[in-house]
Amino acid sequence: MSRTVRLLCLHGRCQCASVFCHRLEYLTRRLNRFASMRFVDAPHILADDDEGKRAWVCNATNDREEVYRAIAYLEEHLAQTNAPSFDGVLGFSEGASLAVAILYVVQHNPSKFPLLATRLRFAVVAGGASKYLERVKHENDDGKMLSLPSLHFGGEADEAVPIATSRELAVKVGGEFVAHKQSHVFPVKRAEVDRIVDFIVNQGDQNHKAMDAVAKRGLQNTAADDVELLEEFDALTAIFAEDVEVHAGDNVFPPVVRVRLKSDDSSAFLRAEIPCEYPTAPPRLDVEGPSAGPAFCNRILGVLNNELRDLAGIPCLFQLTSVAREAALEEGADDDMASPASAPAPSIDEVHDPSSIDDDNEIGDDRDDGDDLFAHPALLSETLTDQEEDAMAREALERAAAAFSTNPPSEFYARGSSGGRCDFTVGLVGKPSAGKSTFFNAATEPTSEAEEAKVAAYPFTTIDPNIGVGQCALRTSLDISSRSSSIPNEGASAGVPRLAVPSKRFHGRPMPVIIKDVAGLVPGACKGKGKGNQFLNDLCDAHALIVVIDASGTATNDGVSVGSDESASNPSEDIKWLLVEVHMWIYGNLLAKWATICRRLRHRPHDDKFLLCFTGYGCSGDLVKAALLRAGMPRWPKAAEELPSWTARDLHAVVAQVVHLRFPIVAACNKCDIASASTHLAALREDPSLHYPTIPCCALEEWTAVKSKSGGVNAAHRQFGVEAFGVRAALSTAVSLREPTIIFVVSDHDTQHAAGAPTPASRCPPQAPDGSPWLGSAVMLIPGTTTEDAFKACCRPPYNFLDGELVRAEESTSDGKRRVMARDEILRNGSVIRFASTKKSRWQQQQQHRQTMAE
Repeated sequence: MSRTVRLLCLHGRCQCASVFCHRLEYLTRRLNRFASMRFVDAPHILADDDEGKRAWVCNATNDREEVYRAIAYLEEHLAQTNAPSFDGVLGFSEGASLAVAILYVVQHNPSKFPLLATRLRFAVVAGGASKYLERVKHENDDGKMLSLPSLHFGGEADEAVPIATSRELAVKVGGEFVAHKQSHVFPVKRAEVDRIVDFIVNQGDQNHKAMDAVAKRGLQNTAADDVELLEEFDALTAIFAEDVEVHAGDNVFPPVVRVRLKSDDSSAFLRAEIPCEYPTAPPRLDVEGPSAGPAFCNRILGVLNNELRDLAGIPCLFQLTSVAREAALEEGADDDMASPASAPAPSIDEVHDPSSIDDDNEIGDDRDDGDDLFAHPALLSETLTDQEEDAMAREALERAAAAFSTNPPSEFYARGSSGGRCDFTVGLVGKPSAGKSTFFNAATEPTSEAEEAKVAAYPFTTIDPNIGVGQCALRTSLDISSRSSSIPNEGASAGVPRLAVPSKRFHGRPMPVIIKDVAGLVPGACKGKGKGNQFLNDLCDAHALIVVIDASGTATNDGVSVGSDESASNPSEDIKWLLVEVHMWIYGNLLAKWATICRRLRHRPHDDKFLLCFTGYGCSGDLVKAALLRAGMPRWPKAAEELPSWTARDLHAVVAQVVHLRFPIVAACNKCDIASASTHLAALREDPSLHYPTIPCCALEEWTAVKSKSGGVNAAHRQFGVEAFGVRAALSTAVSLREPTIIFVVSDHDTQHAAGAPTPASRCPPQAPDGSPWLGSAVMLIPGTTTEDAFKACCRPPYNFLDGELVRAEESTSDGKRRVMARDEILRNGSVIRFASTKKSRWQQQQQHRQTMAE
């Protein structure tokens, strides 16, 4: 069988998905090559103190609507999780009775539950009865009720559901019946499992042939033939290599992508089924594999569905894959996957509506427990005014900024920070009309009007984010203990630390930086004012932020120009309230989930939900744990025990540390050509409450110089002398606050010639300013990248100057010698490396041919 059969698995009464999954472990292993099994929890909890006892139908009355509500719950599960459709349903006991009822409804009334009816064509059940079938069947339907195939099992020693009852159900629907010697269990003996595997494989083949026939009748001109989708498939394959499987082509409908959630580990996969309407309609997602328990699946899918809210209508396979793999690593996937039955799975509502604090299926309960902090957290009992909240946020941000300036973190905290190529992204944030879009144009130097950011003299000129590539100069970490001494300009003689490389000729190399210009923020953006939540979400993939400030002080907070009027905002105050908006955006989202977080701790003292709440902002668990320590909290998981007793001041302190660890900040003081700017800039640098590097610039003047190709030092620059000035200095400062690893790949250690030509994507000129060729091919990597990962990055776009398999890597040492590097060795910043591989790239072959011809 060429494709995976998807099975919806329904547990029995007084069971749960985790228990059912554990009991079918042998069957799951046998079906691993052919089928993906999705275990779902029933909606009703039978015991207040035991979430492992659930039921599909709440009461014992012969109510037709109760059964339909259970089926609707599964339909809603498909819709909420955006999961691919199922080929068959597998059920035990009450789940078996419901499975047959579902099959009947799918056959006779498919429009009522269209998601279930899409592909559901067979059932495998054990210990089932006809009670739910009788409730949903048509009044005059007394003959063979189903034409869809089903396989039924009954136990000869079954006292709960006698074998005669199970046989009667099989006869009513025209299904195949098999008796086994056991009692009320789903059969897992070898003979019965062989029968189940044969049945599922056979039905799966027939179902896939039917779907292929549909495709050949004209539906094949869908996403599978889309050029952009095929390019997206190619990119996934290039980046994730052997960890990704793409099933697409003329005879495959719909296309399917499967990605390992952990490299070289085939125990759990993310499965994405691509609908015809993609990317307008999102991919249907599921987590599958022999070791993926229900709780683990639900947590990963919960993270992905939160991510999908911000990716509507755009290609998103790479983003979803990256987030899923990161979430699998951060959430202790190994423990959960190894013991799928170790804890009951959270309810569907809990996973897919984490902000709800009134969920009846939430872990814990809402009983009035008086002074119980789990039920009544101290934080939610506080009543604070907006002014008090603002004051707490400002105080927390000032302390966090001071801590960051005196003790910057050594870790590279960013989304996807597990090693490999680094696409460093700088987000531009500021109030409307501060000059962000002009800054963007000056930094990216667009070559056509279509590439330019729209610029106009009115607020909210930018709605959708502008994304382009600018340049920074290679440097090492910036000493930010003194805010008045920032990075000097290229060619300045001040002693600023640079990359520790053997040759000075490596210094000052331009490197590509992705720049993201989001719409202007106004006071109240964190509450949605001016579409603030949308604009803040656009910043989640940034490694660092540049706060673009109108240093002239001639506009209001809303970006309206008023000249020297008293209503004009103060640049120092602009920095503060803009960062408060970013802070309160995260704080407000956490506050909405605080009751849920604390109630979960009643039953799970070391529950990680608090850490997971930061995942959507690109924060790893390690980052949040570091923020807790910097805020003076105990080390995790000890800190989890104290969460219910936290006050608003405690949460503000932690969030402020998260903001500064996740988003290092540079203040770009724009419009410095206006006379009032120098006064405001001096006042800003003397403000003891600010601890951010400040770079004066005049984006409009630089952008004008770019368009006229005049170059040179502008008038505003001369006003500030040799001090760091301009757009590129601001970008270089931002990169230095979260320093990536830069290596130089050479074709020969003696000549130090570059191993490859600069690609157009790097925006790097083909020669150095003095006309000589660049030494070494500069490659930007995530800190922690190994030798082998660096080689793979050089083989893939945008570098693409190496090929074949890695044979050996040699590094130049400080004394001019060569050192062979281990494949798993962590690379140092500034290393000069020569890679030897089994195959030369086309570029290397062309260079060798030219040299031969010249000789």
